[in-house]
Amino acid sequence: MISLFDIFDRESQYPVFDRLCDNLLIADIIALTQTCRRFSGLYKYLLPIQWDVDRRLARFVRDPVGLRSQMGRTDALISGSFALQYFERVTWPASDLDIFVEYGEQCQKLCEYLAETEEYCQTKEMVALVDQAYLADSLVMVLENVQAVHGRENHISHIHVIATWLSPVHALLQASCTTVAVNFLTWNAAYSVFPLTTFLQYRGYMLRPLNQHFASLVKKHTRRGWKIQPTMWPEDERFNHSIQETRRVGDRYTWKIPFDTRYVKWSSTPECVLEHACFGIHVTHGDRHQFHPVHTRVFNSPALRYTYTCHPWSWCEFLDERVDDLTKFELLTLKPGDRPTNYEELLTMSPGDPYATFTTPDTWTHWDDEVPRWYKAWEKKEERAKQGKRKRTDEDV
Repeated sequence: MISLFDIFDRESQYPVFDRLCDNLLIADIIALTQTCRRFSGLYKYLLPIQWDVDRRLARFVRDPVGLRSQMGRTDALISGSFALQYFERVTWPASDLDIFVEYGEQCQKLCEYLAETEEYCQTKEMVALVDQAYLADSLVMVLENVQAVHGRENHISHIHVIATWLSPVHALLQASCTTVAVNFLTWNAAYSVFPLTTFLQYRGYMLRPLNQHFASLVKKHTRRGWKIQPTMWPEDERFNHSIQETRRVGDRYTWKIPFDTRYVKWSSTPECVLEHACFGIHVTHGDRHQFHPVHTRVFNSPALRYTYTCHPWSWCEFLDERVDDLTKFELLTLKPGDRPTNYEELLTMSPGDPYATFTTPDTWTHWDDEVPRWYKAWEKKEERAKQGKRKRTDEDV
């Protein structure tokens, strides 16, 4: 009699094993890894096979590794239906590739790469998407690029380069209409911010108020197997639910898949800029609330080389105090000839005051590599405060 172990024997039954794994849901794969020691490594084994990013990108570009290298240079993200298909391990034939990149030099470099290296031709420019899928204050324009793929008759691939005012991750967090849509790929990893509900429960929640365009997107999700509801019901709350008041992209609720980067040119932007993109979700219930608003703010400082997405206010204050001290320290070390014109004014600023833009010299020290450690320190501080509050409440009772 053939047992389950025989069917999943990669050496003797690989064609059967491969076909079975193609049809397993991620929930099935996780369940199998929890049955016994023999299957415990199944997910890890399948990662480079079932979630091969270069194989999926080959639908749109001749050189997937080259595209990822360019994404690293320009800090671009891939999102939209491609990211959803990647995590779900499906292919929707009529879908396009959406690449989010900051407006300006980064966007120009990416478009030039697609035109010169991948032979894409820009065919359409849509500006100020007020009535369309995204917030007008998050995105600038969509540039549609079209390429006739060699060797495949009558097949035309579309890449939408979506220019954002701020960082792409900030724009995505602000602009996505449902939790099902908050998935994206970088040059070196894929991130699903709401994986529990999206890929295990096939359920989604609204993050923006419903309008005519969002309604069509909701219907599209529904046709593809997801149930979308306005907000989370009280009985759905649990400690591991990804709808939380305080979140960050790289936290324990996020599903992250690292890519093979052996032949990719690495980005100069540290990973903490993306993984410490912090945001808040307003957790509400009932008929009066029709969506879960997402809260973010932009945070920058002369003490930090990069701009961050920040939340909640207590973390922003904690970060403000750290970088304010460091900025003033760096100012004091400057030689008179290197000091900005408003040097005296900058030294008297309080934490939280916006610093005037000034050019920092080459000797200036940036502290971005300390952000993950500071975040852990803030988390511990918040936990101590919560414990103290609970203790006082128990004493009052």
